[in-house]
Amino acid sequence: TSASTLVWTTPVERTDGTALYPYEIDRYELFYGNSPSSMTKSVTVPGTQNSYSLNGYTQGTYSFSVLAVDTDGLKSSQSNPVSVTIK
Repeated sequence: TSASTLVWTTPVERTDGTALYPYEIDRYELFYGNSPSSMTKSVTVPGTQNSYSLNGYTQGTYSFSVLAVDTDGLKSSQSNPVSVTIK
C-alpha cells in the first residue's frame, strides 16, 4: 500500500449564494469508488479539516468527491469527482 492525501478548499458560499463561515461546517462527507459512477463508499471528515489521508488503500485508481454538511444538517452539492492513482 501507499499513501496520498486529498485536499479541498473550504467552501465560503452556500448553494443559494449566502455566506458560509468555517465554524458553520459540521463535517464533510467524502465519497469514493473505482470510477465516478461507482462512488458507493464514504467516510466522514470533521468540519475543521480540509484533507483526508488515503493511508492503507491498495494500489489502483479511485474516484473521489466531497460535500459539506453544516451545523443544521444542510448539505452542499457534491463536488465534481477527481481521480487519484495510488501506486
